[in-house]
Amino acid sequence: MRVRLETITPKKAKEWLDKYNVANRVMRQGWVRTLAGHIKDNQWRVTGETIVFNKRGELVNGQHRLAACVESGVAIQSLVVRGVDDDVYPWVDQGKSRTNGDHFSRQGIKNYNTIAGAARFIGCYEAGGDWRLKLTPVEADEVIANHKSIHECCDFVRKFKLRGGMSGAMATALLTLMSEKNARQAETF
Repeated sequence: MRVRLETITPKKAKEWLDKYNVANRVMRQGWVRTLAGHIKDNQWRVTGETIVFNKRGELVNGQHRLAACVESGVAIQSLVVRGVDDDVYPWVDQGKSRTNGDHFSRQGIKNYNTIAGAARFIGCYEAGGDWRLKLTPVEADEVIANHKSIHECCDFVRKFKLRGGMSGAMATALLTLMSEKNARQAETF
C-alpha cells in the first residue's frame, strides 16, 4: 500500500472518475455541489481523509470529493492511497459523521445540540429557505457569531414544555430571529 499527498486537478479528477469509478455508491449531487462550493470559496483543507484505490486500480473512496473538484474547476490536494485489498469496500466509510452538535460540544458550548439545530434553521432561513442546507462547522460557527442572542434564547426556551411538534432548536431559532427584529414582541412569543 502506498500513501502520497497529491495535487488533483479537475482534469485528473475527471479521468479518475471516468476510468476507475466502476462500482461505487450512487453519487449524491447535492453533496457534490456543497463540496464544490467549499472548494471555490477556498475552504478546502487537507484533513487526512483519503482518496482510495484498490489493488485493481478501482476507486474505493473519494468519488464525491473528486466530482466536486471537477465541478469547482479548482485543483485540490488530498492524500491518495493506492493498493488496498480488493475486498475492503464494505468496511469503508462506516464511521459516524461528526455533527455540528459534536463540534459545539468540543468547544464547551452549553446545550450544544439545540444550538446546532437552531444554527441550522437560521442558516437555512438566511439562505432563502433552502431547508436541505447542511451547515459545515465553520458555517455554524458564523451563524452563532452573527446571532449572539442564540444562547440566551436557548436558555429561555428550555424553561418551557413545547407542544405542537416544535423542537427546542426551532423555537430557539425563531426566538433569536424575532428578538433581533423586535425584542418586545419576541418576549410575547
